[in-house]
Amino acid sequence: CVWQGKNAQLVIHYEDGFTLLEGTTESRLLWRYSFDKLRNSSDDGKRYLWLNFDTGDDMEVELDMECCPKPIVFILHNFLSAKIQRLGLYA
Repeated sequence: CVWQGKNAQLVIHYEDGFTLLEGTTESRLLWRYSFDKLRNSSDDGKRYLWLNFDTGDDMEVELDMECCPKPIVFILHNFLSAKIQRLGLYA
């Protein structure tokens, strides 16, 4: 993906949450947030994904996925659903 004009790699991990790495071979950490910091997410159905994290100043991240973001959103929703199931918070 592209974040703030930089090539990057978004990693969504079931336990660790969201990690954005620089898109170079060094893979320098740009930012990391746990799932509990995610306030909301949205996409335009074409290429952009927005993630809003509760960081005290409501950080909104805009990612250009360079393709349709729907598969990422699907994975994200499945992870969140599994976490809710594991906590026993379902009806």
